[in-house]
Amino acid sequence: TARLESGQIAATERAELIALDKTLTATPFDETRYRAVQDRIQLLSPVEAEVGKLLVAGAALAADLEQIEMIDTTRRERDISREQKALQDVSLSQNIEALGKVREEYDLLAAELNRIERIRAETQEQFGAARQRVEDLLTQAEEREMMAAERQRVAEQKAIYDELVLAFGKRGIQAMIIENVVPELEDEANRILDKMPGNTMHVEFRTQRQTARGEGTIETLDIIIGDEVGHRAYELYSGVEAFRLNFAIRVALSMLLARRAGARLQTLVIDEGFGTQDAHGRDGLIEAIRAIEPDFQMILVITHIAELKEMFPTRIDVVKELDGSRVFVN
Repeated sequence: TARLESGQIAATERAELIALDKTLTATPFDETRYRAVQDRIQLLSPVEAEVGKLLVAGAALAADLEQIEMIDTTRRERDISREQKALQDVSLSQNIEALGKVREEYDLLAAELNRIERIRAETQEQFGAARQRVEDLLTQAEEREMMAAERQRVAEQKAIYDELVLAFGKRGIQAMIIENVVPELEDEANRILDKMPGNTMHVEFRTQRQTARGEGTIETLDIIIGDEVGHRAYELYSGVEAFRLNFAIRVALSMLLARRAGARLQTLVIDEGFGTQDAHGRDGLIEAIRAIEPDFQMILVITHIAELKEMFPTRIDVVKELDGSRVFVN
């Protein structure tokens, strides 16, 4: 109704009514005209029903138009949504394509990450090994310093021991002792030889001699034997002469050791020293023993040679029997 009143529906008919109303107002009352108008109104009375129908149709049309407008709006929104979806599809397609590249890049980066992780693990392992090696080296350095100090201490001790070895070696104190003892030993041996009847020998000890090349001297202990003829090798002397030499040197050495020990050598024991001598040689040996007899309180001669038993004033005979040995003093 509002739309009808506002002229939105049946505008033409309404305009005709308005025009008629104006004409009616401006026209003087005319019966004939009036009746004609009445007839016209009556003729037009169905129009009002049609107008009502038109109003209803207009309302329905308005509703339909509104619905059509809503449908158009919905269609447009759907079109827009479809366009947006199309754009989204394009964007998604592009994103999917980009995602494929991203996936490839991701796979490459993942592979690179795995490689880096392996390298990191290997590096950590190498670092741990290197750190352990450094710790070992530090420990070894400390041990080396300790060993160097110990080596220095041992070297110092070795130097002391080397000096002691040299001092107590044959070129040290021993050489000094020999150097000091040799003249005394030489004099004592020659004194004993001089006491022997008919002796013409003398002995000399030499502690140094030239090297074979003549480039210096070496430590030695050579026994030089001489007589009225000159110096000869030990092997060139007779058995009696060799025994006298040996006897004199041994007795002299024993007496020298006794004096060095602060004691007096009072007993001399000679055990089986005559087996290689002939009768003349044995006589010479007895003379050698008698020559040193004043230097000892007792001289014991041990022998199995019967001829020698009668040459000594006192004899101790040991006789071996079945039940044991018997001793006889004559």
